[in-house]
Amino acid sequence: MGDEYRIIGTYVDAPLTWAVSAGKGSVHSSLDTLQGSTVGVSRLGSGSHIMAIVMGEERGWLSGEQAVPFSFAPLKDFKGLRDGVNSGAADVFMWETFMSKVLFSDLEKKNFFF
Repeated sequence: MGDEYRIIGTYVDAPLTWAVSAGKGSVHSSLDTLQGSTVGVSRLGSGSHIMAIVMGEERGWLSGEQAVPFSFAPLKDFKGLRDGVNSGAADVFMWETFMSKVLFSDLEKKNFFF
């Protein structure tokens, strides 16, 4: 089975940096409290979805092949994710910081970002 494919190169040399954002009045103030929470994602299978699972794995929250440390709420786009953490549809969301730097700067002033 391992002979069916192989890595021939690297497209990205450095990993992306992801921000974890919560809404106004969130009970979450650190990553340590997120296990079992609802993570907003743009869509299932997206970067925001996969990186949340990677974060859970890095923190030791996966306890088997099918274990998932969060429930997921597909919320379509950045506006949907931002609105979702403020409406309670999601506890947090992850978004790549470089692509949303301008938006996060505005959000920090409104206590969306941690």
